[in-house]
Amino acid sequence: MNDSSLRLLNDKPSSLEKDQLNYKSIVKKLSERIVSSLHSTPFTLGILAPWGQGKTSMMKMLRSELLNEDEEFVCVWFQPWKYHN
Repeated sequence: MNDSSLRLLNDKPSSLEKDQLNYKSIVKKLSERIVSSLHSTPFTLGILAPWGQGKTSMMKMLRSELLNEDEEFVCVWFQPWKYHN
């Protein structure tokens, strides 16, 4: 197969600087929504996708974006698969 539109990515999460999954615009919108909701009713955000679709990349990008805001955010990273029976 010689398709130049295909590329292989490693399993390391992407960052805002090296957004190999083109999630930057989604992360920006999520960040804006979270910041704008600071003084309103809390909400829950779920990021669901099959294995290998970039959930960790998106969450790390979102954490980076939020920590760069003027507001004070605390991010807690939890890896539930480590605690699955």
